[in-house]
Amino acid sequence: MPSRSRRGSVLSAVFHWPCAVCGATVSRRRTIPGPKPVYCSHRCRQKAEYGTNPKRFLEAGKRWRIKIRSEVLKAYGQTCACCGEHTAEFLSMDHMSGGGRQHRKQLPGGDIYLWLKRQGFPKDQFRLLCHNCNFSRGVYGYCPHDDALALLWNRRS
Repeated sequence: MPSRSRRGSVLSAVFHWPCAVCGATVSRRRTIPGPKPVYCSHRCRQKAEYGTNPKRFLEAGKRWRIKIRSEVLKAYGQTCACCGEHTAEFLSMDHMSGGGRQHRKQLPGGDIYLWLKRQGFPKDQFRLLCHNCNFSRGVYGYCPHDDALALLWNRRS
């Protein structure tokens, strides 16, 4: 039974419906109850809409992740700190002191780029490296670019 109240000059009623997704009781003030489904939260609305068009949600998520990543790359200079590579697809974040795997495991969803943005882009613990330099430093402990630069330096002196 809807409870009646006066809202402005239009007589409206408060109706109680179950949420279309989870079944929780939802109270809505409407002048005329419509056939549209009622949701208790934004999350329930997204779940219902995802079921009807999942491709749209997946594309929106991909665009959002690319946007966050590009913001992080801009904040860190958009070039590899070792070799100077500047192609965005080849760049990644490096934990300067190591321990990247453990750090990613601690993050919800493992999203290092979102975490860096929320932390204000800390530059004392992270740097931007290309995938080749990052892999080499992680596996071998050094980067071939550094070794080549050291050989060139020794030849000149």
